[in-house]
Amino acid sequence: MSKQSAILFEGWGYKRPLRKEYVVRGLNLEIRKGERVLLLGSSGIGKSTLLCAIAGVLGNNEAYLSRSTQREDEDGGLTEGDLLVEGLHPQEARGCCALMMQDPEAQMVLQRVGDNVAFGLENLGIEKGEIWRRVRESLRRVGLGDIELSRSTSHLSGGQKQRVALAGAIAMRPSILLLDEPTANLDPKGAKEVSRACHEVLKEDPATVILVEHRADDWLDILNRVVILGRDHDGMVKVAADGSPDEIFSDPSIDFDSLGIWIPSKFALAKLQRKRLEDQIRAKFQSDFNPNFEAQEDQDLTDKGSGKNLIAPTVKFAKKREFERGEVVVQAKDLSIGYSGKSIADNVSFAFESGKITILAGENGAGKSTLAMTVSGLMAPVGGEVEVAPSLAQGLKGSPFSWTSRQLCKRIAYVFQNPEHQFVRNTVLEEVMVGFLETGSKKEEARNLAHSLLKRFDLDRYAAANPYTLSGGEKRRLTVASSLASSPEVLILDEPTFGQDRSTWLEIVMLMRSVADSGVAVVAVTHDKELIEFLADKVLTIGDREDCDIKVKGPNERREKERPASLSPLLSRLNPAIRFLCAFVLSIPLFLSLDPLSAGVALTLEFLFMEGCGISLKRALKHVWPIFAMAPWTFLAVVIYGKKGSVTYFEWGMIHVTNKSVYLAFATFLRVLAIAVPAVLLVLGIDSTDLADAASQILHLPERFVYGGLAGIRLFTVLSDDWLQIGQARRSRGLGDKKKAVRFFTQSFSLLILSIRRSTSLSTAMEARGFGGNEKRSWARISRTSYRDWIALSICALIPTSALLLAYYCGTFALGGK
Repeated sequence: MSKQSAILFEGWGYKRPLRKEYVVRGLNLEIRKGERVLLLGSSGIGKSTLLCAIAGVLGNNEAYLSRSTQREDEDGGLTEGDLLVEGLHPQEARGCCALMMQDPEAQMVLQRVGDNVAFGLENLGIEKGEIWRRVRESLRRVGLGDIELSRSTSHLSGGQKQRVALAGAIAMRPSILLLDEPTANLDPKGAKEVSRACHEVLKEDPATVILVEHRADDWLDILNRVVILGRDHDGMVKVAADGSPDEIFSDPSIDFDSLGIWIPSKFALAKLQRKRLEDQIRAKFQSDFNPNFEAQEDQDLTDKGSGKNLIAPTVKFAKKREFERGEVVVQAKDLSIGYSGKSIADNVSFAFESGKITILAGENGAGKSTLAMTVSGLMAPVGGEVEVAPSLAQGLKGSPFSWTSRQLCKRIAYVFQNPEHQFVRNTVLEEVMVGFLETGSKKEEARNLAHSLLKRFDLDRYAAANPYTLSGGEKRRLTVASSLASSPEVLILDEPTFGQDRSTWLEIVMLMRSVADSGVAVVAVTHDKELIEFLADKVLTIGDREDCDIKVKGPNERREKERPASLSPLLSRLNPAIRFLCAFVLSIPLFLSLDPLSAGVALTLEFLFMEGCGISLKRALKHVWPIFAMAPWTFLAVVIYGKKGSVTYFEWGMIHVTNKSVYLAFATFLRVLAIAVPAVLLVLGIDSTDLADAASQILHLPERFVYGGLAGIRLFTVLSDDWLQIGQARRSRGLGDKKKAVRFFTQSFSLLILSIRRSTSLSTAMEARGFGGNEKRSWARISRTSYRDWIALSICALIPTSALLLAYYCGTFALGGK
């Protein structure tokens, strides 16, 4: 490896766990220091895999360091060949690279903006003062200089989250910056925010840059090299083209169409590519295409660039009746949409028509998906009505939300924004078969139809693969295919062309047009300008501007105040780890004895302690009333099934109330309160990040355990949304009518898989910021203790000790209740 090389691949390849084929194999590529490289290639060719490998987060074990021909990592992936980063193996070079991924949510490791940007600097061992200087400088450079460092990342837009992620990356001052489709999930406004921020940063930064982005128009002026990946006849990944942007995008000998490449609009060849695109779609409109999900003879409609038949094998819809183009099939009348009974838009009226494509457009977070899911019967309207044509309802009463899952899937299908919410089977083939089976096909027939549909989407070679192992673009095509399998009469797609190269984009566009031409009402939630231009029969804009077709309430942009760390100003000044220990030493000793005296005395002293800290009894009860509400049930359970005593008050069957059971029930009631009430009041309001810092610095707990747990806590809020959307996806696919127990366990299994996937993504984001590297970690916030902490801990230890000693001297002490 030469001194000028930043990255060197030599015969490198990688095979994902559970997959038979290598994602990348036999790659030879050198990237020199200071180069700004645009990495292009078809969907699924392995671009994201390459970036993860460079960042040292692929496989995550000693396989990188092995000199054997093939190395299996701890996840079951297989690596071959060599990869050097700055002359080192990728894991040894961790910290030299910063990786910015597609999903904004996956990169929000911690709850607060400032902590997110500081996280990578802590992992590099940077000194505290320098950390906060770099945090503020980096936020300023990405256009977020005025944002509060304490602001919750959950209150940021997608574009803001990506800019926070970029700030975290550049704050580390990496020698290599890896950008994996950083604007793919964003609306045009958010995409411009991120690309503009990258431009400003890279003007004064000498870092080597590798950018993966299908649409490169906004990035050309910072790039000096373009590398296009392709495959040879043996399936090995090769460099199909390499040169400057002007050289590559002006070269007529490069077959951009077959490589799945969009040519930036500034180049003359882009006009020719666009003309070919128009001709192909126009030919499609003029073709005799009558989809009805049966495998047909190949038709001659070939992509002139790739030589690929765009509609073969033809897949046709089995139509049960005839629609008139323009017939209103779903209509909203004075509809109100929102969450938990709170509306974000009122008095909304519009219609979806058979044979036409309606586009729902607007900025991230405007409410497009909420509107689409309400109309599709997956969310309850806050008010107003969703009416369907009698020809669509076919005898069903009420709005789509009142229909059963199987009734819904035959009529309205929904393709979710996150493909993984939709997966319900172990293989790609079975995933598509679900729709056919739920609408009455026999198993063998469903299998044949599913194979035909997979061929249509260029996914048949993955028929036996697990859906989760597909690339992002492949997952998207699979969800479209599986939704079409139920032959719906209304098809709603949420960001259908996300992550698609030029060829697969054209496939989806052609299919949407074909489906609409067969009489289906097609609705697309999208930011894709080309999709809107080529397909839209009608566009409904959604937003908080006056010129929008559907007006929604704008997000609350008020400045946030820092939340108090406790109900008590005195407790809020205590170290979080010490407060946690106080709750522990105050509560745990009371398990030693089950008697009313020790529990009653402890509870009284605890309330006096809280009063001294500034938490009145009334205020305390306001926050711990659920404990008081549940405690009587423990009393009741013990009193009726308690121990036999010398006096029996009541006896009936298994119920046996005695003087002993009443005594133990009263003691249990008081002990529940004495243990739970102070524990809740002491830890209430503790910031999870502050607690993690204190646990690591004061209690010296392992950093992987502490910060892994902290990241996991943040995942809980995301997983609650996932649970809801998994349920909606199963309902959309006809699987929501199962018994409650069956639904619960199958949905729980799906959530478990998704939580593991999210944990993996979060782990990748953390490792991409240098977590687990060789540097000794520092902290942006130093956690300290003072005399107040030790006084509070002493008082908390004294309360149960005094109560137990008093019970002992009074003769009521009962070890374990005996």
